[in-house]
Amino acid sequence: MVAAHAAFWIWIAPVNTVIASLSPETLPANWIELRTQWEYTHAVRAILQIGALAALVFAVLVETPRNLRRPSGERMRADGRAARRAAPTR
Repeated sequence: MVAAHAAFWIWIAPVNTVIASLSPETLPANWIELRTQWEYTHAVRAILQIGALAALVFAVLVETPRNLRRPSGERMRADGRAARRAAPTR
């Protein structure tokens, strides 16, 4: 996430600053280069953010102790503890 944030301030914000004061009639000569830098940096940021989300999900799954994971079908009470199943009647 830090790399994605840094990419914004290093490559995207300066382009936004240049373009904010322009009109279609006053585009600079290097407009194509600025647009390409802006587009590719957004794509790289998206990849970095997807990777950060995947790392976060992985860390949560790995670090959650098994005794806190509930088996499928087990119900939870309002206080967050597992509800006990009633013994089957015969």
